Amino acid sequence: MSKWVVTGTPIENSVNDLYSFVNFLGYEPWNEKKVWEEMIYKPLFINKDYNSLLILNKIIRPIILRRTKKFRGKQLNLQEMIEEEV
Repeated sequence: MSKWVVTGTPIENSVNDLYSFVNFLGYEPWNEKKVWEEMIYKPLFINKDYNSLLILNKIIRPIILRRTKKFRGKQLNLQEMIEEEV
């Protein structure tokens, strides 16, 4: 079974917006609220440890597909976008 999460806007409000997607996708172990809070939310927002952004980047990089400026205004070609990400 495959799952997709599609959003028309960047995730801007909170890192927990991203958590809801990770949770829906079942992306383990990050879909567990306790793991997310201990590894991402608390270090970033309570301890102000911005190194957790590097961890967050490593978590989402394999599962995110972004439409870059190259594709702005074009009809989306999923295969071409995937090849650019790799």
